[in-house]
Amino acid sequence: MNTRVTGLVLLAFAVAVLTALHANAQIYGSRVVDKAFEENDIFFQPALINPFGLSGFGDAASGFIQHPLLDLEINPALATVAGSGTWSGYLDFRRSAPSQEEVYPVYGCPYCLDAAALRIPYPYYGGYTHEAARPLLAAALFGKPVAGRQSVVLGASYQLVFRDSDYYAVPYDIYRSAAALDFQGNRVAEVGVPSVDGSSGENSLRTTGHLLNLHVAATAGPLAAGGRVGFVRHAVDGSMGHQDAWTNPAQSPDRSFWADLEERRQEYAHVDIEFGIQYNVSDNMSAGVSVGTLFGNAEQALVRGDTSFYAASAAPPDVYSNEYLRGGNTLQDWDRDGTQTWGGADLRYNAGSNATVYAVYRGAMLGTDLNTVSSIRDSTFADYAGGTYTSSSSSTLIDERVGSGDRSGSSHRIATGIQWGFAERSRISFGVDVNTRLRETDVQERVSTFQHSRNEWSSTGGSSSWRYVLVSDQELTWSLRSRRTDVTIPIYLTTRVSDYVLVEFGLSRRFSLLNLSDETIVRHIATVEEQNGQTIVRDGMTEYYREPRIRESDVSTSFLAGFTVTPAPGLDVRFLLSPVQQTRFGQTDIDWRWWIGFELSSR
Repeated sequence: MNTRVTGLVLLAFAVAVLTALHANAQIYGSRVVDKAFEENDIFFQPALINPFGLSGFGDAASGFIQHPLLDLEINPALATVAGSGTWSGYLDFRRSAPSQEEVYPVYGCPYCLDAAALRIPYPYYGGYTHEAARPLLAAALFGKPVAGRQSVVLGASYQLVFRDSDYYAVPYDIYRSAAALDFQGNRVAEVGVPSVDGSSGENSLRTTGHLLNLHVAATAGPLAAGGRVGFVRHAVDGSMGHQDAWTNPAQSPDRSFWADLEERRQEYAHVDIEFGIQYNVSDNMSAGVSVGTLFGNAEQALVRGDTSFYAASAAPPDVYSNEYLRGGNTLQDWDRDGTQTWGGADLRYNAGSNATVYAVYRGAMLGTDLNTVSSIRDSTFADYAGGTYTSSSSSTLIDERVGSGDRSGSSHRIATGIQWGFAERSRISFGVDVNTRLRETDVQERVSTFQHSRNEWSSTGGSSSWRYVLVSDQELTWSLRSRRTDVTIPIYLTTRVSDYVLVEFGLSRRFSLLNLSDETIVRHIATVEEQNGQTIVRDGMTEYYREPRIRESDVSTSFLAGFTVTPAPGLDVRFLLSPVQQTRFGQTDIDWRWWIGFELSSR
């Protein structure tokens, strides 16, 4: 390649980098920093063991399926019915949803979405999808430790979250509970591209979590009372970086140095307390109420550093030189303090003929204080000189942000149904579960920005120059309103085919509706923009950015199958399997989720 063309290509590359600086910082004009916070379902929610928490069944399982651990989600006083023996235990192992690596094309390719397109065209690269890590195992132990006092029950439960994976960037997806998933939990997009440099690099992300609950309950005649204290610690920590240094001996002293590092961490902890009472109104009816509160904190930090250097020169007669420098760093912090207060009521009635009718209500109010800090600094310099051509370019970006706000909301769950034992060894449960969640988020963010760009070019035929300066002081006001309603109709059937084997089947039909609005107001307190001597002042100007209103609905069906084996008195081994349908490039495949649980009790 002609040396002059080479220099101009490098210069063009440098200018392109200048243009991308703002995008690399993950902050775009009217977007507040809070939108880049990575959400998780564990945050600001009680964390109890759900033995049937597979996709499509977990939210509606409590009350619908009879199980001592599920009863604790309704009322902590129900720990008194955790078994007729002096102790009982539970242990399960679960196949957590893994991160998925796959290949997909770089450029737009509409026909690649066709199921008939079996060949993925060049170019392509590895894609990465992410689903939040779930508990790998869960354990619980309940007992009646006081001799002669069978009315006192003590218990504890524990869940472990652990996963090592490739590093992934936090996507811009504030509306969903997990990255790359739609509001129904189906994968819709690939996010993040793991990469590692061959000479020296890092690419790792570790997720750990510890979920602990302590229980106590006692009975006195027809009245039972119970309490629970829960503790949760959850952390995500990882980094991705690479560095390379090389010299081209054939074109000495051609040199290059490149170093890039991104680190992020997230820490969450909460304590929650719950108290409940249960009263046996008659031999056929029981009713209960419960109240609880939670206090939690979530912190997230992102650090990004980027350093590049390039230098090239040649001896006469092809005299030319190139130089490219770039340096940048990003520091961002998120802090959230949240509380949740809830109350519930439950009613169970034995209607005779081996049929039990149940009704459950749970309402919650939550509030979260949001605080963010962001500092972004980038600079670039590019120079070219050779023969009759000279060129130079420089750029500076400083973006400082401080934001605060609050998120409030409420949720209501109403569930009712019937559990009916038919034939001699069969039982069926069916019902209706309605869950409504409201969220309101309001954030104010102060933004101070300074941008400076300069470019000069000259030759024997002429010269040109370009200069751009922006000094801005803005205030962003972001409002997000969302409402989601899920109506679930679950069916669960168990049949004991022998004294040692129980077969289980479940079917869940869910209708979901999401309504969401997003608006950002940008108020220019003092903004001065200069381009080649022309100045634009936007002091006091207000801009409105309204995202298209989202109204989405979805109907989904989930299936559950399994069996329970009783190899010895007091020991049950349960195996559950649920297929989850996923679509990739127009082709549908099945991801099988499974759990194995062990239940022990004294006789």
